[in-house]
Amino acid sequence: MHTTRTAATRNRPVVTRTAGLGLFGFSLLLITACGSGGFSGPNANPASTTAAVPSVEPTTTVPAPQSSTVITFPPTTPAPASTQPAPTIPPTTQPATTTPAPVPSVASGLLDLGKGVGVAVPAGWTGTNNNGVVKLTDGRLQITLVVLKRAPGEHPKDIVDEFVGLLIDPAGPADYSTCSLIWNTDAPRPAMEYELFYALQVQNGSIQGGLHTFIRDDGLTLLYDVWAPTGVTGALPDDVFVDLVNSFLDAPQLATPAALTMVPQFEVTTIHPQS
Repeated sequence: MHTTRTAATRNRPVVTRTAGLGLFGFSLLLITACGSGGFSGPNANPASTTAAVPSVEPTTTVPAPQSSTVITFPPTTPAPASTQPAPTIPPTTQPATTTPAPVPSVASGLLDLGKGVGVAVPAGWTGTNNNGVVKLTDGRLQITLVVLKRAPGEHPKDIVDEFVGLLIDPAGPADYSTCSLIWNTDAPRPAMEYELFYALQVQNGSIQGGLHTFIRDDGLTLLYDVWAPTGVTGALPDDVFVDLVNSFLDAPQLATPAALTMVPQFEVTTIHPQS
């Protein structure tokens, strides 16, 4: 493994910059039967005191009963049994339960960059993790780390240009070195590293930085951007840096691998004129 030292010359980069819902109506029918009653007036004749002779009504002959007529209903013929087969209801097939792939985790004590990659905070340094963007500092050096899922086989220039356009160019006028391939490996899986240096003019002076871009054959990408005021030197401790790179190489595979697009070097695209 090659070594890296200062923010300006170190071969290992860092990702920097934070500048980024019934009524039931019913009626009741009341039927009332009313009988009309009468009464005698004051001038009515008094009732007779002579006993009434009962009259005998002639005998009434009861008519002979009429013969009954019997109504005969024809026998009910049962409906023929159905010859149609009973409908067949196909069995219900429950969809297979898909268990989501477990989210890779990192060892205890590491800052989680996502996708199974982690980094330790060196003694004397401080570290923060904001939605997968990790920042490390010793009070002078500033390091930004980001892990991305890119297309397998993507050209490294596309990745580097995107980082430059989003995070470095907007900070102020900048000069960039050629971006060069400085390392590659086939084990434990194909991967490569590109290095880019830059000098950036800011309001209170200037800074120097280095961007290291690690790319695997399955598209997993680690951006390591380190920067400091011009004249400040230093580096992430070697053991922490090596463990970070190994964590990146050993992380679970993201996609079907494709051959790395490996080119010796290229110039970055920037909005700033280059000297």
